[in-house]
Amino acid sequence: MRLIKHLYSHQTDAFMKLSKTTKILIGIFTMLQLFAALGFVVWLFATVVPQAMAAGDDPGPEFVVGLVGGMFAWILFLIVYSTGFMIFYLIHAGTSKETSTGVKILWIVLILIFQVLAEVVYYFLEILPEQSLTAKLEN
Repeated sequence: MRLIKHLYSHQTDAFMKLSKTTKILIGIFTMLQLFAALGFVVWLFATVVPQAMAAGDDPGPEFVVGLVGGMFAWILFLIVYSTGFMIFYLIHAGTSKETSTGVKILWIVLILIFQVLAEVVYYFLEILPEQSLTAKLEN
């Protein structure tokens, strides 16, 4: 049991110490979530709407299969990508040693409810600065 606690504490210590390059990459991939969602909307209007108008009243099965296949691919990508980053941010918020338990719970709830928007704010307040801005406010 002590070995597990030791390994866990060692992992969280190493996890919390992110290099500047890693922080920048996390920020880029966090912002890409917003652009991926925007890309889905653009794809819908640029591809689906013109095809639906061209198909007329009786779209063929090719149109439906293409539409469902394209939407499924975008949605699956967005789900996997966003879920992976949400898990990262939940772990980061929950294992932060700089903030109090109340602030950790607040960040976790915000990330679960507002997801990508909360992740962007969390990135700029907690990950990018050398010391967490929330921790500075608490002290």
